[in-house]
Amino acid sequence: LDVIAVYIAFRANYRAARAREEISVSRTSLDIRKTAPSGRSEAHHFNPFWTRFSIARHSEIGITRMAVEAQGKSVAIGGFLNPDDRESFATAFSRALATAKTR
Repeated sequence: LDVIAVYIAFRANYRAARAREEISVSRTSLDIRKTAPSGRSEAHHFNPFWTRFSIARHSEIGITRMAVEAQGKSVAIGGFLNPDDRESFATAFSRALATAKTR
């Protein structure tokens, strides 16, 4: 019975690990492609000049939510990252977005 439980846990973890997000930023576009564990993907396209990167923080936990927002549309990103990775991603993404807007 324990072997079956471990197998199910590994199988669920393997499936969840297939979820991913690809984000590319250039002077003319900000593209987000989110792929679910099932393989279904959705794409979002933004103009970086009209885009805002929003971050929600908790005093003890750190970043709890990150999203790209523009023209009434909001796309959550990085939800699967651990707290340290969220901090480093937020710093790098903010810098990349600022660079795209100034070039």
